[in-house]
Order: sequence, then structure tokens, then C-alpha cells
Amino acid sequence: MIEILKPFSHILLVSDVDGTIAPKFDEIPQRNIDAIKRFQKQGGHFTVATGRHLNLVQHLVQLFNINAPLILVNGSCIYDLEKQEFIYNKYLPSTAVSYIKNFMNHPKIANIRIMGEDEKMYSVYARKDVDIKSPDFIKYPITFTSVDELVSIKWRKALLITAESEAPEVRAYADDMKYPDVDFVASSGLYYEMIPKGVSKGNGVKLVAKQLGIDLKNVVAIGDYNNDLDMLRAVGLAIAPQNAVDAVKAVSHLLVCNAADGVLGDVVEYLENNIAGK
Repeated sequence: MIEILKPFSHILLVSDVDGTIAPKFDEIPQRNIDAIKRFQKQGGHFTVATGRHLNLVQHLVQLFNINAPLILVNGSCIYDLEKQEFIYNKYLPSTAVSYIKNFMNHPKIANIRIMGEDEKMYSVYARKDVDIKSPDFIKYPITFTSVDELVSIKWRKALLITAESEAPEVRAYADDMKYPDVDFVASSGLYYEMIPKGVSKGNGVKLVAKQLGIDLKNVVAIGDYNNDLDMLRAVGLAIAPQNAVDAVKAVSHLLVCNAADGVLGDVVEYLENNIAGK
């Protein structure tokens, strides 16, 4: 019997979460949900690429009926929903302990947090004279401890948190350290993340596309901030919402509505009008 392929069976759609499909923490416009239902009904593969860990995306798996591996913690791990297991894991090296202790001496860093292999977020340093309020979409429960108390567990990433006005100085300082076994990426105006060397959402997308047998030219990705840049550069169709930073807009092929208006609605409509049946 001849197999009749659905119009989007060769398409992988990957979306950032915070600031893209979730304008605020867990506030998902219904238009996004409806659009992905249409996309999947036409054979499309959908997943998310996020800085969050697994526990904070489980509700999205159900909400969107996600049907491709999850790209988590900015690409440091990939979770296969069918196998119910991580198929890729990379952790910070043991040298990250000394790097973090060095950052504790920087006068402009307000807070340092570590995400452990247990998916908990630990605050290991906080300046008492500074109160940095996290963005609305960042609502991790925090455990307060010390760096030395965490040496027995693996670290997924570390967050250097500072006021937006002081962020350029802190980021330049981190980059100037030229640590050989870690990378840094900005995930918001407040956060500069230390991640394992070679880790990125872009690398995660490549791994997922390979597993699904989908050519990168048939991957569509949307994101709003600097930690999405590698992902957007890696795919065939890069998309940015109106609220994206300028660097993201500069590498994108298509600009869609603001996150609050349901960006995936615009994305799927574009695919239906320009890809389906062609």
C-alpha cells in the first residue's frame, strides 16, 4: 500500500519557552495550544528548547502533547519522552567549583545559583545589600547552601545574577577569564549562565533532528533571547517574536507577533500558507 505522507511529517518545530510561548511563567496563550494541535494533526513534530529542567516542563508535555525529545537546561540534556529517559547528559566540570568561588569576589554579582543533577536550584552566594527581583517567568524553588556543600553532586549549570545595568561588566569579566572547559550564555537581562563546554540549544536541536531523521533545513525554531542564537543559526527557518532582543531578530528569517499574542499561531499559519502541499 502506498504511504500517504502528511504535509508536515518532515518538519520539526522547536520553541523556546520563557518569553516566547510563555510570556509569563506558565501563562500559555490558547492560540499556541490550538496551533500545535493543527500542526501535529498534519504530521508535524513539536518540542521545546529551554533553560528549564524536566520538572518544570512536564505540564507543557501534557498541554502540547509534545512528540519529540525535550531539549533542557539550554541543551545540557535531552529527554526522550517515549523511552522516559535522558539520551544526552553533560555536566559542568569539577573545576567549576573554583570558578564559582572566584566569582563570589566580584563586587557587581548579586547572587549565584547552581542547578544540581537533582534538578534543584541552590543559592550559594547572595549580597545582602542588593535585592534582585527575578523575571515573572522565573519561579524556581530555591535552597540556600554553600558551594562546598554541593561538591558531592554534579552541576548542570550555574547562574551569575546581577542588575541589568551592571550586567555588561560582569559578562565581560566572565568572558575574560577564558575558562577552557565551560561556556557562558545570557538567558535574560539578569542572568549569565555557566554551562558545560560545547553545550547549546543549537547542538540540542541537531541531536534531536538526527534522532528523528529530519534534515536541519526542515527544522523551524523560534526564540527571543541570546541563548536561542545558536539554535536559530542552526535551522532552516529561524523565527523571532516582536519582543525578541535585536541580536535574535538580526539572525531570524521571519518576525511574528508578540509572545503575549500567541506566537505559534503565526508560525503554524505561515507553515500552512507556505510549506504545506509544496
